[in-house]
Amino acid sequence: MLGKPYNKRLIILGAMGGVLWLFLLSTLFSIQILHHHKYLSKALCQQVVRLRGGGERGKIYDRNFHLLATNLDQRRWYPLGSSLCHVVGFSNLDDEGLEGEELYYDQYLRGDGARLVLLTDAKGNRFSPPGLPAPPRGGENLCLTIDADYQRICQEELKRGVERTGAKGGSVVIISPTSGEILAMVNLPLYDPNLPERSKPQQRRNRAITDQFEPGSTFKLVTAAAALEEGIISPTDSIWCEKGSIHIAGTPIGDNGKFRWLTFGEVIEKSSNVGVIKVAKKVGKDNFYRYTRSLGFGSPTGVDFPGEPGGTLRSPEEWSGLSLASMSIGQEVSVTPLQLLNAYCCVANDGLLMQPHLLKTTLDQRGRLIREYPPSPIRRAISPSTAHLITDLLVGVVERGTGREAKIEGIKMAGKTGTAQKPDSDSQGYSEGKLISSFVGYLPAAKPRWAGLVVLDEPKRDHTGSKGAAPIFRRIMEKILSREGLPQRRILQRKDEAYSYAVVPNLLNLNISQGLAILQSRDLIGEKEGTGKLITSQSPLPGSLIPKGTKVKLTLSSSPSQLMPDLRGMSLRRALSLLSGRKLQIEVEGEGRVTAQDPRPGESLAQGFRCHLLCSPQ
Repeated sequence: MLGKPYNKRLIILGAMGGVLWLFLLSTLFSIQILHHHKYLSKALCQQVVRLRGGGERGKIYDRNFHLLATNLDQRRWYPLGSSLCHVVGFSNLDDEGLEGEELYYDQYLRGDGARLVLLTDAKGNRFSPPGLPAPPRGGENLCLTIDADYQRICQEELKRGVERTGAKGGSVVIISPTSGEILAMVNLPLYDPNLPERSKPQQRRNRAITDQFEPGSTFKLVTAAAALEEGIISPTDSIWCEKGSIHIAGTPIGDNGKFRWLTFGEVIEKSSNVGVIKVAKKVGKDNFYRYTRSLGFGSPTGVDFPGEPGGTLRSPEEWSGLSLASMSIGQEVSVTPLQLLNAYCCVANDGLLMQPHLLKTTLDQRGRLIREYPPSPIRRAISPSTAHLITDLLVGVVERGTGREAKIEGIKMAGKTGTAQKPDSDSQGYSEGKLISSFVGYLPAAKPRWAGLVVLDEPKRDHTGSKGAAPIFRRIMEKILSREGLPQRRILQRKDEAYSYAVVPNLLNLNISQGLAILQSRDLIGEKEGTGKLITSQSPLPGSLIPKGTKVKLTLSSSPSQLMPDLRGMSLRRALSLLSGRKLQIEVEGEGRVTAQDPRPGESLAQGFRCHLLCSPQ
């Protein structure tokens, strides 16, 4: 029989146990019932991990699958730096596109989601919770119409032209006139999309699409199109040009020469203001306005890029007595560079106006085609016969007129120069000495493959379109023709060394002494890099057209270089077999057969070189 002290202790322990159980039950009731949502939220914060980039942002390529934008170390990276800054744009750390195609096609690039949800246990191990949907898919890859090589050529030559003329900046656009594909689009000054915070908003503006200016003589295309299409005049009809001066509504308008009788063809060749004004008067303001609209002025082109304006084109009832004359020579109207070039593309395309565009195709993360963007006609602006007559007039401009500085030996080119004063924002007139110099053209004239526009903003020297912009256009097209390997008769020896060029020879695997001798014979300078006697790589690449006196960088080694084979069309297995043993870093996207490769066939390879293959099933 237990004693009383022992019974008392049992009673106390029982009471304490009962109190403890009541406390535990009340706490459990509080956690599970009263404050369930509060503690569930805390648990989720400790157990759930949200990783950025669950749906990786899609890559951006040019038309030849050169990489333009990708993801590196949890941020967006642009391998070509500032080269395509105004086209591609950039995105922020939250995978949101902020400028350019990154913004316009943000919904495609971002994919299904930007976050990946995982659970973590007490030891920090992460795992995908059962029953939840699969992680979000990555965004689509964009293949642009841009050619990165064309872009580089345009950027180099525009930079040279801006420095030569002392201009504030400039723009170059190259388009395929039959498809509307934009092949190159350059604006100066540039900015670095990898460090966008170091640039100002005005530096990031794609001036070729967003900026508006009075076009000057390049706008005489409208008068020519209206007059020829309506049968008002023929190219051989003569016009009395008043010895270079005419008064309209009490305002004197002059020419750059004291022209007397000129055929309409000569009026366009010599860019006679008086002659064009007289023809525009016969066209009439209603017809003039109708053809201006039909050629795409006064409304956006519809290009797939954010922030495109429509230009300024007032309706005829708002015109003064001077307006028809002013507009016929490119005043009292504002256009964007892309609008102006697209109108010339319409003529080059037999009178059919196309919608310019930057996106060619989209691909999934495995390289499979999702959608294509074929050419998109807008309307027929003029008949093919009228387009051919205008082309003949524009060929005369380059052969005999104001566009002679754009002429390329052996290639028939159509083009037009423009020199326009900038309106003065503080008055109703124009700024003294502030000009826009431009040249727009297309070639070959009979069956155009390329149309392009060069615009210089406030050049201080060689300020006219003929002296400032036309030579830039010529040098760009000479390099593009050389890159495409098209036959042409060229004159490399010129008095002005600024226009003297040489083709870079293939020096790979030659002895350095041989290579230097070959370069010297072509008035090029060899710059050695590395040790050894064999040339294992060179920059620029063989076949490039560069100014004489330019340095060619030669990388030396003691063993022969390796050249990139042409893998396009091969199965992935065979391609990898050919690359085996070369000590390359190989990246493969997709599966099936190789559809694109970087480096291009024939480029020199070094150990550790990164090789990128894009494959798709066939």
